[in-house]
Amino acid sequence: MTADTDGGDGPEPIREPLPNRLIRRTYSPAPISVLANFLVWGGSRIYRHRFGLGTNEWRVLSGLSNIPGLTGNGLSDLLSMNKATVSKSVGVLRERGLVVRVREHGARRLFLTEAGRRQHDEMLPIALERERILLEALDPGEVDAFRASLFKLVTALPRLEEYDDRMAGGSEAVIGYRITREDEA
Repeated sequence: MTADTDGGDGPEPIREPLPNRLIRRTYSPAPISVLANFLVWGGSRIYRHRFGLGTNEWRVLSGLSNIPGLTGNGLSDLLSMNKATVSKSVGVLRERGLVVRVREHGARRLFLTEAGRRQHDEMLPIALERERILLEALDPGEVDAFRASLFKLVTALPRLEEYDDRMAGGSEAVIGYRITREDEA
């Protein structure tokens, strides 16, 4: 039997699972990706509906609430976000008067405005409630272990980036990730 997917003859479809394949239940990146995508998409849907902002803008507000005065590059590193995405989000927030850029010591530093602080404070309970709903699937001791495991995995990112660079044929300016002292407390 020949496949006829678009009106012509094509290659035969493979109808059985491959013998060499990822087993999604044991391949850790699979559920991590599902969780990350759901958190980003769901959050963005709520934030856009309620505030006209997306997850990226929320992440910038949240980052600046922790470390006022970051540069765009510093914010990009802190949030592990592409510099262009950070720049676009900062532009949206500046247009709305939620973030200002101040030249200090030869650098353009970013700060929340009073309106930005209020916007952050309106969005924060939603983020925390979404986290609470997610984590209620775990026992209290499991929550602590889960968080500790996540941060342990984050420490592997530099090694993963080295591997990615080798496999992709060279180094590329990929995103960093930084945990602040406030995050560690």
